[in-house]
Amino acid sequence: MHVAGLIKDSMKPDGLGIKFLTCLRSATAIIQVLRCFKNPDMTYMDDQLNPLNEMDVVQTALILPDIDVIDRRIAKGGKKTTEEEQVFLEKIKKE
Repeated sequence: MHVAGLIKDSMKPDGLGIKFLTCLRSATAIIQVLRCFKNPDMTYMDDQLNPLNEMDVVQTALILPDIDVIDRRIAKGGKKTTEEEQVFLEKIKKE
């Protein structure tokens, strides 16, 4: 499966970024390819070629929902989470 990359403002609630992340959640593996060339027909984030910035944006977009899941699991705690799992989640959150 091929998933197009993110564009500026795509992570807004009505943007394509949410669809992007939903599609990635069902993936077995993710390969990130960086554009390191200029092409007048391509759209660039912030209207400039910056592959490292694009990589950071995609990685952040992937990490933030995971942090949200961890926060919700920690907040629930109690009956559904063992003490060992709670400690593990706290450790992951710190890193």
